[in-house]
Amino acid sequence: MDAQIAWARQRNLKIFVTFASIPSWANGVPQSCNFWENPECAKPPTSTSFYTEFVGKVVRRYRNEVKHWGVWNEPNLKTFWSADVNAYIKLILEPGYWAIKLADPEAQVVGPDLAHADPNFLQYLRRDTDFAWYNWLRDILRYGPTPLIDILSHHAYLRRAGDVGRALDWVRDIAVRNRGAHLPVWLTETAFNSCN
Repeated sequence: MDAQIAWARQRNLKIFVTFASIPSWANGVPQSCNFWENPECAKPPTSTSFYTEFVGKVVRRYRNEVKHWGVWNEPNLKTFWSADVNAYIKLILEPGYWAIKLADPEAQVVGPDLAHADPNFLQYLRRDTDFAWYNWLRDILRYGPTPLIDILSHHAYLRRAGDVGRALDWVRDIAVRNRGAHLPVWLTETAFNSCN
């Protein structure tokens, strides 16, 4: 990671790093587990301290180069997180948020990077398509006295470019109704069919 950070800094790029998954030694699944085929690979860690210690060390190491940190990738998809939204909040988001802030009080926590996709794309993943990103976002924003994110991020994989804009309007509407009106919104992953 040192080389990638140095490359980006030489080009005056701002860096956004996401803590995206759990290694097999931290959640007890076989190292050979293929997360595209087996949701068991995305089981929560057996101990939250594995996660928070790692997050703290990485943020401290790069605190002068990186100020934006993501707390998981698309946790509403079983491919990346096999538990529910409450487990994500209690085992990943909340402890990750505080580990980042403790390591660098100036850092911004970006999230929750929820997947918002066209149903045809979800069929490709061969997973349960009841991923209800809007319920996840509502629950995440309503948890605790204040939201555990500083910047609201979203992933939108939809049919047309205009659909992506409408999706972000929907995200903003949910945020406004659930204590997140003050949060900037970032689109951190997207794709759409350029032929339509």
